[in-house]
Amino acid sequence: MSDDPGTLEQALAGLPEAAARASALRLQGGTASLVLDATGLDARHRAALEAQVRAALLAAPGVGEVRIALTAEKVERTIVAIGSGKGGVGKSTIAANLAVALARAGRRIGLVDADIYGPSQPRIMGNYERPELADKQIVPVEAWGVRMLSIGQLVEAGSALAWRGPMAASALGQLVEGDWGDAEMLVVDLPPGTGDIQLSLIQKWKPAGAVIVSTPQDLALIDATRAIDLFRKMDVPLLGLIENMSGYA
Repeated sequence: MSDDPGTLEQALAGLPEAAARASALRLQGGTASLVLDATGLDARHRAALEAQVRAALLAAPGVGEVRIALTAEKVERTIVAIGSGKGGVGKSTIAANLAVALARAGRRIGLVDADIYGPSQPRIMGNYERPELADKQIVPVEAWGVRMLSIGQLVEAGSALAWRGPMAASALGQLVEGDWGDAEMLVVDLPPGTGDIQLSLIQKWKPAGAVIVSTPQDLALIDATRAIDLFRKMDVPLLGLIENMSGYA
């Protein structure tokens, strides 16, 4: 039987996504080979698509073995930092609500809980599920239509993290570089202050903008001003200042 790559094209005709992502189809000596573009797909989607392609090609006449090379381009994502100078101003709650609101508006959103020492997003989002690891990347869990990663999902609840700055920065990298699939925007819930986590995020991933959260008290506003000053010095646009709990006496 002739090694006609058209046989492979016919086998993939019933899989539109696979057909659109497949290239360099080749059939030689009963071995089918192709390149499959997995750009923007999360680990589960990649595995499912690869399995579908393999099954379809093995069912084609003259095919006894299938070799698939997966490739993926780096996905450019918009990062929005949610920061505050002071703790307890409702920054994490606003970050969670903003992420859910954007998801409901049709955007593909990821939520990163970068408050390494005081993670609260698992509680706010109602999901303590431990994320899986795929190809050395952490796979986010989903809650309220938002993909989420938090250090709070990886350690025992209530345990203290006695980590120095480099360890915290490394943990931040694991979260931001997780397997976010086709997420187009990451909302990053930063810890209070202007320390290692903020500097690492700005220097390595450069947010498209920052939202500062404060309460009306003078002490909170003084700290919020410091956070604003940090982002301005690092050339990160300020998207807005949210005055939270303004009606609280």
